[in-house]
Amino acid sequence: MPRWLQVALTLVLFTAPAKAEEPPLSPTLIRVFNNFAHEHATCAAYMIVASKCFQTDKDPTLRERLATVGSAAITRGQEWTARAKLKPETFVARIQIDTQQMVTKLESNCSNISLLLAEHAAPCKLLIDDPDKRIETLTDEVMAKEAQGR
Repeated sequence: MPRWLQVALTLVLFTAPAKAEEPPLSPTLIRVFNNFAHEHATCAAYMIVASKCFQTDKDPTLRERLATVGSAAITRGQEWTARAKLKPETFVARIQIDTQQMVTKLESNCSNISLLLAEHAAPCKLLIDDPDKRIETLTDEVMAKEAQGR
């Protein structure tokens, strides 16, 4: 490598900031990210409760699918929680709160799982299968609410 290139690379490496700063986010975008992260927490809670209810099912396929989808919801939710500038503990607390609310709704009886299926199955499927579409919809919803408030 030519000496001038070594010097140039050295200067770039040692004068570049350690971490590129992200541009500040608008309050609207933070709200969208926050809502998106919260929806992931809700879906993760739904997957946790549903997988618990189906744990005695003879066919493990459904349980495995719920675990896989739940894991994806948790991973993605953690990422969006960070993008929303929230503490990681916020995401964990949301899952705990949502899980407890769902168990209460079921009256701790998995025979009532249809209540959760009716409420969460379709929205969670959309969230996991087509997150881009969901975040576009959330953006439109947040912007519409802001326009009404002005």
